[in-house]
Amino acid sequence: MAKLLTDWYIQLYESMYGGSNVYTKLTLYSDAIRNVLTPSGILYDIYQIIITLGTALLCLYFLISWGTKAIGKELSISGLFVSLLKFFVGYCLILKAFDIVSLMFDLGDSMAAMLIPDSELDELFIGPMRWAFLNSMSKVSLGKQIAYLFKAIIPYALCLISEIVITYTIITRVLRICVNAAMAPVACAGIFDDSRHTDAVRFLKKTLAMALQCSMIMVITLTVGLVSQKMNVNVDDGRDSLANLVSTLEPNSDAVNQVREDIAVLYTGFIPEETSEQENDMLYQKDSDGNYILDEEGNKMLKYQYTNYDEDAFNDFLNMILGGSNYWTIILLLLVKIGLIKKSNSLCNTIVGV
Repeated sequence: MAKLLTDWYIQLYESMYGGSNVYTKLTLYSDAIRNVLTPSGILYDIYQIIITLGTALLCLYFLISWGTKAIGKELSISGLFVSLLKFFVGYCLILKAFDIVSLMFDLGDSMAAMLIPDSELDELFIGPMRWAFLNSMSKVSLGKQIAYLFKAIIPYALCLISEIVITYTIITRVLRICVNAAMAPVACAGIFDDSRHTDAVRFLKKTLAMALQCSMIMVITLTVGLVSQKMNVNVDDGRDSLANLVSTLEPNSDAVNQVREDIAVLYTGFIPEETSEQENDMLYQKDSDGNYILDEEGNKMLKYQYTNYDEDAFNDFLNMILGGSNYWTIILLLLVKIGLIKKSNSLCNTIVGV
């Protein structure tokens, strides 16, 4: 059960309070189609074909616009100038629409990257430090483990739903941008209506909204995480429970003693220096050059599988993840997060004025 709880609570923390895992998911699908949005990609070949259709539609709309004005006897030099200007702008948009959509896509991803908090704590449980968390969870009594399990069921289910909604939203965003990039000339041809509400303007605004959706999801995720963290700040020392947890990393005496006993058995009869060297190799971290890694006090750092966190700090951290006394508020925030992510495209449409 300790391993299950470790996986659950680490995922809960990363989903509720972190931002890097969401950004990783965002960039995963963006990077997958980035090569498609280049002049050497298959979409660009489709776009080149659609340019002919877009240009034909542009000429047709131009003739229809002038025919309508002729019927209404609204022909004038100024009207001709405006129509020719719209035709020129529309043709330029048709020729450069693919590049414009690609730039919007890159802009949205770049803005999302700027929102990632620069904190080492976000990477705390990636890699070997999960061992310290697992060792600490193993020391929790069975009764408490069962209590932590039942308490985490609802938040964990909501976090899974949130991950599914984010994944679905990201995939649909990427696919829609690909379609927009390929079919852009058709939309850009519709430029002869009212200048503020033409099909071309609406198309560009909607594409920009889709590009910004990535940043909107990051804003929603980080804002919900920030609100959740503010409800769990330890006022006495001014640090949150995670930072306090990291500072209590300590040797797991049972694991260390077991290693020493095993080495003593395996190397019976060896000289003490060789036994000590084998013990150090087993217990302590080394860098790529084979040198021991030292802490701030100059002591060799144990490998994380032989460490754990202080019991009280660890329990405080587990309670912090679920909001402590604000348990139902955390659940409400998770529900709000899911709802806002589902409506992220609508929010972006509102921002760009679609």
